[in-house]
Amino acid sequence: AGVLHGVEAVIDKDNCGALLANELDANVFIILTDGGGIWEDFGKPSAREMCEVTPEYLIAKNAGKEFPGSMGPKIQAAIKFVQRA
Repeated sequence: AGVLHGVEAVIDKDNCGALLANELDANVFIILTDGGGIWEDFGKPSAREMCEVTPEYLIAKNAGKEFPGSMGPKIQAAIKFVQRA
């Protein structure tokens, strides 16, 4: 067999976590963040934190697209987990 060499890499830890949770047939996938939850109308006077939401709603609203480096990957990972479950 050959010799393995480590390399530096950057991975999307949220997407990786969702993939791993699906591979393990997990019933729940929890993403911890100091950024709070998912908000409807974020930054507007009508903003409210959502307690429940469907992947279809998040996809239709392009949720997280405005925050590609923070909440965006978390929202996409949650969507992927639910869709694969």
